[in-house]
Amino acid sequence: MANFKLIYILATAYLAYVVASGPSVVKRASVDDVCFPKNNNFWYNINTRTPSFRFGTGHVYKSYFENAGDGINTRMGAQMLVESNVFVNVDEALYSTDKGYTVARNNDWGSSKNAALEGT
Repeated sequence: MANFKLIYILATAYLAYVVASGPSVVKRASVDDVCFPKNNNFWYNINTRTPSFRFGTGHVYKSYFENAGDGINTRMGAQMLVESNVFVNVDEALYSTDKGYTVARNNDWGSSKNAALEGT
């Protein structure tokens, strides 16, 4: 019998869930093994509900944020790669809480800034 791990990412407008299946119900897939990509999105006229990553890794690229309170939040040990995004009139473009980390490249911060802890 093959030993495998299958991970599904189910998203709604408000929440993202990770559902794992495999040979053991007791041994669940680690969120640290999952990378959540978010790309080519247009985030417009919203206060929150923009990408917020806890644990694991994430990649946000080629997205456009306009008139938003929050941009991208990395927290609770998450490691993010954030590249080639545009931020227009965003209060906090990129920030970290609870020890989240980010590598940021080729972003246009507009009037905002990168306030996240530097990642690896």
